[in-house]
Amino acid sequence: MSLEEVARKALKIVKPSKLEERRLKRTLEKALLLARREAERIPGIVDITLEGSAAKDTWIKGRAEADIFIHFDPGVSKAELEEMIVKLGTKIVEKLGGKPMLMYADHPYVEGVVNGVTVDVVACYRVEPPGWRSATDRTPYHTRYVLENLKPGQEDEVRLLKGFMVGCGVYGAEIKVKGFSGYLTELLTIRYGSFLNVLREASSWRPPIIIDLKNYYESREEVLETFQDSPLIVIDPVDRSRNVAAAVSMTRLSEFILASRLFLRNPSLRFFKRRAEKPKISDIKKISKDRCFIYAYFKLG
Repeated sequence: MSLEEVARKALKIVKPSKLEERRLKRTLEKALLLARREAERIPGIVDITLEGSAAKDTWIKGRAEADIFIHFDPGVSKAELEEMIVKLGTKIVEKLGGKPMLMYADHPYVEGVVNGVTVDVVACYRVEPPGWRSATDRTPYHTRYVLENLKPGQEDEVRLLKGFMVGCGVYGAEIKVKGFSGYLTELLTIRYGSFLNVLREASSWRPPIIIDLKNYYESREEVLETFQDSPLIVIDPVDRSRNVAAAVSMTRLSEFILASRLFLRNPSLRFFKRRAEKPKISDIKKISKDRCFIYAYFKLG
């Protein structure tokens, strides 16, 4: 099969079914309505929005997520915010019929699974950039940027990229993975235009790679001085001081580069099956035989 044929068939693997879409829509409507009703009684809350992949329609099959963001006035202290979001989030998840779980990131949030949909109730401050008070304050601006810059039809290109990364084991910015976040896949798609173009570009990457969508920095040297020891640097379009790819380790980046080369040479749906087989030594030799380099990693001490 050609690259395009494999991509078309892979889309059926990663794109949510109509049933999943209806289930997510119903859960979102209930969650937002409930959140707004409960929030009316709490001073300091100025808005409630849907964020994340559901808001941008870039979510993939089997990963339905509803990120409900509770926006607080900057005058609310961090301690008050944390206390209120735990109480509010717990109440929302319970009333939706889920079991609330207390999670931690920059500050606590509440998570629960409702009708197969992961519902996260997260707090943020309503601030103007760059006056961030917490890491989640950027998220609504991330959503806005993607919605304004992702062209019609590119949502499926993001899905293909996410599905490919899931299959190759490099998707997820959490510590146990040290891979690519959903927002990062969206920015890569905006930059290169399509799933296949991202792989074509990635196949020739040599770290450190720099992507500055808004041309914040005048020179490569300035970027490298600002973001030291990062193999992949993607400047956040809403915050020039942040590297969206900071979580991506050299190992995960190298795995993605190698997987991109393997897929382009021998396209197959197996790359979208969780988890795709690790590249064989024979495959690595085929890819590297006409190159003057190969990545090697050693653990010392």
